Amino acid sequence: MSDNGTIVIVRPPGAYRDVLRAYGVQVDGERAAKVKRDERVAVSVPAGQHDVRAVIDGFGSPTVRVVVPAGGEVELTVQPAGSPFSWFWQLRRRDTYLRLTSADPSATAVPTPPLQLGPARWAGLGLLAVVAFAGIYFFFRGLGDFEHGGSHAAGARFLVLGAACYLVALGSSRLIRRRRRNRTAA
Repeated sequence: MSDNGTIVIVRPPGAYRDVLRAYGVQVDGERAAKVKRDERVAVSVPAGQHDVRAVIDGFGSPTVRVVVPAGGEVELTVQPAGSPFSWFWQLRRRDTYLRLTSADPSATAVPTPPLQLGPARWAGLGLLAVVAFAGIYFFFRGLGDFEHGGSHAAGARFLVLGAACYLVALGSSRLIRRRRRNRTAA
């Protein structure tokens, strides 16, 4: 008999939120796998108790504690925890964006500590949101100039400015995420 067991993560095909993106799977706080829509992933782990969480961009599901039997498997299902329109309200907590469930009665939910954001972090996120929304505004303003007979030169400038703002916001958010990940890994 083997001393290892398997945690199987299933992502059903029905949900349309995050349809093109993979969910990360963390086992005991470490990245273990990625699961795409309509996919089944198996992670080999030592037999015993493990904490499993599904994540996407730092947000995700509550942590589920499972007991994996030696030579056996535990199956978990991950899916979005709401409709495509509820994502904005779910970002106020780190554990409400995804739902991770198990049919195993021994699986228990582990409370997730609340997200602590200091004043500097709130200011940074606010600035990032302003730049992103400015990019969207300039982009659509440029499209409006083209469609409604405005100056094509001004329309082109607004399109370029909007794309630049959006790319700065996207690059900044990825840099912030990478720095936070490196800080937690150290």
